[in-house]
Amino acid sequence: RHLSDGAHGNQISKSTLLLAINRLQQEFGTCDYFPSYEIMMDDLRDYRFYDTDMTHPSKSAIAYITEILEEAYLSPESKEIASQWYKIQRALEHRPLMPDKDEYTIFLQHTLDKVMRFQQMYPYINVSNEITELNTRISQI
Repeated sequence: RHLSDGAHGNQISKSTLLLAINRLQQEFGTCDYFPSYEIMMDDLRDYRFYDTDMTHPSKSAIAYITEILEEAYLSPESKEIASQWYKIQRALEHRPLMPDKDEYTIFLQHTLDKVMRFQQMYPYINVSNEITELNTRISQI
């Protein structure tokens, strides 16, 4: 929900979006609407699916909606690619509390190797920013 406009403003905004999508579908037939908002409001209406601010979805709600999205839109190959990238992304986000230079350097080098293999397997996916970031982090140790 976009509550800064109030509940009524949020509904008007959502209605406008739905009408626009309906018009685009009628005119072009190539666009689609994924009902994440409706899933949140209807399937996950219990407050345990909301974060502590009671406005945003919790991690479990996000995982549930993401799973439905993946089933609706991703091919088996795309799911595999996403799964592989998720593991790499988690490694990229890792920041050690007390980095041992040798251990951390080895970890970063292994991560860089994974990114390079990923790039070889899927050359149409741009991972140059991640390679640059890893090289920079390795050189700063």
